[in-house]
Amino acid sequence: MLQINHVQQRILVTLVCVLLIMDCCCILECLENSQAKRVLYHYRRFDYRKKKPQEQSFKKYSRACDQREKCRQLVGAARTTCGRQCLSEYCFNELYGIDELEDGEIDVRLHSFKGCFFEEQYNMTKIKRIN
Repeated sequence: MLQINHVQQRILVTLVCVLLIMDCCCILECLENSQAKRVLYHYRRFDYRKKKPQEQSFKKYSRACDQREKCRQLVGAARTTCGRQCLSEYCFNELYGIDELEDGEIDVRLHSFKGCFFEEQYNMTKIKRIN
């Protein structure tokens, strides 16, 4: 075991405190920068309650769209955009038309997109029943 005297111990504690203070300053700076970059999205909200059958159905349709030749060759946000347009052109335009998804962006509109998608599916089924 390493033996340190009282002076060395005080120096070590001081260094650790300095490093912690520097680290806290970096964290605060990062927090200030992240708050400055916050963007408020104003988009139409569609009600969606996450249920297993709907999630499975959405994943099935999403996989089918992602496997299309047009979407398969794309990566990142471009591939996501292609898939969402394939799923529902109306919902895509409603939620992403003005401000498309960018690489690295957290998609806060996905929940509303799913709600729109299932609302559209429901309306199409209702129309088919009438005809």
